[in-house]
Amino acid sequence: MNLVVGGQYTFDNKVNIIGEYIYNGEGYDACDWRNYIDFVKYAHVNREKGFVSGLMLSYLGQANSITTFGQMRRNYLFARINKPDIGGKVDGSLVFVANLDDRSCLLSPSLVYRLNDRVALTASAQFFIGNKDIEYGMIPWQNAVSAGISVLF
Repeated sequence: MNLVVGGQYTFDNKVNIIGEYIYNGEGYDACDWRNYIDFVKYAHVNREKGFVSGLMLSYLGQANSITTFGQMRRNYLFARINKPDIGGKVDGSLVFVANLDDRSCLLSPSLVYRLNDRVALTASAQFFIGNKDIEYGMIPWQNAVSAGISVLF
């Protein structure tokens, strides 16, 4: 069974908030998660040691193929706050996703600066919080920053 319960509200000043609880009945329970982590560690350590490295690499590939962040465990909390038209040209958002089973999380702020009706500059960051044995902590780069430009034709 999968379940999403949530809501959203937009204030008079255009600030929009969203909150959701997500239950993923297909996600790993604590025992399944421990087995998954042990499997990944076993393959990684033995590949580094050179022990049947081709086989260990295929094990890591197998683990990677089933890794879908934000869907690995069972209980999640999602929240977003968005403020459009800050000063007439900027939209700001903050997204928070928490894995309630292991208490890891993702925090992602973003800004969009509209140069005109057709061109916008974007900047965002992702901060993955948690130790290496939990979902958002196992992401190897831990933090990311990106920037871009959007042009409408």
